[in-house]
Amino acid sequence: MIKGRSVLSILAALVAGAPLGLMAVSPAALAQQPAQAAFSTYELFAGPDSVDLDPGALARLADAIGNARVPDGCPVGKLRIRVAEGDPLFQEALLAARRDATLAALDRLVPVAGRLFVETAIFGGNEGHDAVYDFPRDTAAPALRANSMPRKGSKVQPGRRIVVRIAARDDAGPWETGVKTIQLVADSEAGRFIASENYEPCSDPKEKRVQATYEVPADPPPVVRLTALAEDHSGHLVEESAEFPTGDWYGTITSTAKGNIYNDTAEIDFSFSVAADGAISANGHARMRSHPQPGPDCVYTRTITPGEFDVEIEVERDFLGNEFKITPSRAGGATYVHHYTGVCNGLGTRTDEQGYAQPYNALAGHRITGGISVLARDGANNEASHREADWAWTDAVVIHRARQ
Repeated sequence: MIKGRSVLSILAALVAGAPLGLMAVSPAALAQQPAQAAFSTYELFAGPDSVDLDPGALARLADAIGNARVPDGCPVGKLRIRVAEGDPLFQEALLAARRDATLAALDRLVPVAGRLFVETAIFGGNEGHDAVYDFPRDTAAPALRANSMPRKGSKVQPGRRIVVRIAARDDAGPWETGVKTIQLVADSEAGRFIASENYEPCSDPKEKRVQATYEVPADPPPVVRLTALAEDHSGHLVEESAEFPTGDWYGTITSTAKGNIYNDTAEIDFSFSVAADGAISANGHARMRSHPQPGPDCVYTRTITPGEFDVEIEVERDFLGNEFKITPSRAGGATYVHHYTGVCNGLGTRTDEQGYAQPYNALAGHRITGGISVLARDGANNEASHREADWAWTDAVVIHRARQ
């Protein structure tokens, strides 16, 4: 894109024979450009059989191309040059001449060499203008592939290294801007970056690759969760996650509690192993989130600090071995803080902060202390809900068998 100069002013100077360095800047001409649409049409040529370019139409086309919102180095769109039906040989020659004349003129106005797709066509009857400019439109997210060794879902122990290979490409169509960033983050460690690589727009090779190694910490979470992400230069993001449990079974309980001024969600990762004698050892980790909750006069939102903490997990297996009952404990209490914000009708914003030192953690507002049962098979899930006055609770669990 030519910065600080209107193509209209450049064209005027070219017509007048003035050197480029002496041209006046015309910001108003740039401000008059219409919002970007899917395409725009032009009468570029003086007549149906002419190769002479109309200065005003050429200036508007050049401004549209120069203002195409794409990163430097990426295609700036497609120009379709057209003529009406007639003698085939003459019309083909006319199209070629128009194409050459247009590109030569545009090359003096906007730096688009090799970045503007051009096609020619013969149309029948009175089908409209003799040039159509299609704006570049990057609407697709990159394609992402990720694999690991060991494979996702595999049981891991402290010190185990997980090698992750990520490949991403962003060339599904002619307007894709290319992969900007590939990252690998450890979600189970508050989003710690394991790898992050950046790339130039529309650069080769189209497929970008990253390999990274993650080492399971000495005190691992119940489930190691790694996420691969790829983003293109237009802001489209795609991600893929993989879980690596530290027990023979693993899963997540998602519990919601809603009532009064509270609207909370707890996500509890758990893993456990069953010994030969039937003894079960388990551990869990909870993440708390709160959502806006409307009251009579205010909409309340609260945050809980700390919002993540370990929880004890009790797992019981039924007599026939067909079902597990999973119960997160409220034990492990510590001082935690509730910060409330209320946006109130006609009263502005109210805030309040209260600290609690209690013998149970922030799961106290959830009724999963009664446990939730699930079949003892890979991929099994269950959901339970209950109400009490103006309160409602919902608990959902999904469980998987780890790869050994």
